[in-house]
Amino acid sequence: MDWPNGACRHTSVTVITITRHRVSLLERAIESVRRQDWTNGKLNHLIIIDDCDETADWLKEKKHKSVTWRLARRGREDASGPSRLARLRNMAWELAGTDWVAFLDDDNEFEPQHIRTLLDCASNGCPAVHSYRKLFHFDGQPFLEQFWPWCREEGEAQQRYWKYVAKGILEPGSNVAREQAISADGCRESIHIDMNVWLLRRELVQKCAMSDQFTEEDWIANLAEDDKLLQALTQARIPIASSGVASVRYYLGGYSNDFERKHPHSEAWERPSL
Repeated sequence: MDWPNGACRHTSVTVITITRHRVSLLERAIESVRRQDWTNGKLNHLIIIDDCDETADWLKEKKHKSVTWRLARRGREDASGPSRLARLRNMAWELAGTDWVAFLDDDNEFEPQHIRTLLDCASNGCPAVHSYRKLFHFDGQPFLEQFWPWCREEGEAQQRYWKYVAKGILEPGSNVAREQAISADGCRESIHIDMNVWLLRRELVQKCAMSDQFTEEDWIANLAEDDKLLQALTQARIPIASSGVASVRYYLGGYSNDFERKHPHSEAWERPSL
């Protein structure tokens, strides 16, 4: 498939945010989208509310410009975790109606240049591009600890950290995560790329929708919906490029790394029943 020029004028981008029970964090995310310095097209912010009337009432009152939202009710079998998020993200991807889609969790922020630098990266026609990200503790302090915070076991977390240091993804003393979809020898490998750093052509939704099926093994390995997205992109052999810019501020404390339940705002991903 030939992909259109990504940086053409008058293109359109939708930023997708899934939210539930945390309007104070959501307001920060909305403001970071509003501050984007890209001016060559139309930028929308689509918020999917995961069955929370409080958030819907707050958005009705705020009436943010360029923000649209939809309230998605939960069924009897719906529960917090990557299955629910994958379904909501896929739904939002279909609803977007723009040339490109990006994702921003309600507890994270974009730097002002995020969309612009990703579109510049896509100017050669690449349909899937991503940035780097800066890691922070929930209180805003840079995350400089020497372990990978998405591992359930301490030993594995330290081992993964040093593996990523050897690959140039992490650097001691820095909070920048330089995740890549392609290793140094040009062969694809399954290195995690967070949902918040992607900019994707919307046409990919039919070919690379995220699986909403998660197993006991996925829970143990902490493989969430963004891992399923990377897997789908890789299996479809979609060209992927990186802007090389750390333009996402990622705050720890969400369901994928709050294993000790320290943060009351975080939804819990319960272990699947055996």
